[in-house]
Amino acid sequence: HDLKSLLERRLREVYRRQYTSSTVEFNDVFPSPKHNVDALSYIFQRTLMRPRDVIQFANECFVAALDTPRISWRSIYVAESSYSVKRLDSLKEEWHEIFPNLEVSVEILRGITSPFTRNVLSSDKLEAVASELAVSSEELSIDPCTVVARKMYEVGQSVDVSDFMYESLLCFYQVGIIGAKISTLDSFSWSYKDQPKLTRGEI
Repeated sequence: HDLKSLLERRLREVYRRQYTSSTVEFNDVFPSPKHNVDALSYIFQRTLMRPRDVIQFANECFVAALDTPRISWRSIYVAESSYSVKRLDSLKEEWHEIFPNLEVSVEILRGITSPFTRNVLSSDKLEAVASELAVSSEELSIDPCTVVARKMYEVGQSVDVSDFMYESLLCFYQVGIIGAKISTLDSFSWSYKDQPKLTRGEI
């Protein structure tokens, strides 16, 4: 309710400046539900219920629907793409002290459709990212994914690509890039609302 009120205040400000001084509500501007999903829920699911991110997504919708009085589903999809790029940049900044190499390790997920299982993560891609992390600068060596990646290439270490995969998925869950479905009977859990971290066994 609070997030919707925040979003409507933002809407009124934008539309007051561009179109009308009349009171504008969310349903006046955003499209009707599609495939039983309403636009408000669609946005909230992709912003982890964070006010800053809701506003950022809405701003991208306004840009995508520039010079039109209503926002279409197509505009929302276009906005989602640009929002996602900026959201990832924000996560990199937000978590830089703990995961300074997040920009590199997240490449493991590029091109994968959602939802996915860990089995779709190819060894080739995992090894390519691990090798890049292993040779990163010394100041980035505190990154947990980098620590495991370097051990993969050290003589006498019993660390392999599966260890690197587990460490990466633990990181992605913690920062909010992915959610996790522990079993078929469970719903997806997210670090921002369920539990902040997962164990290797849960991964």
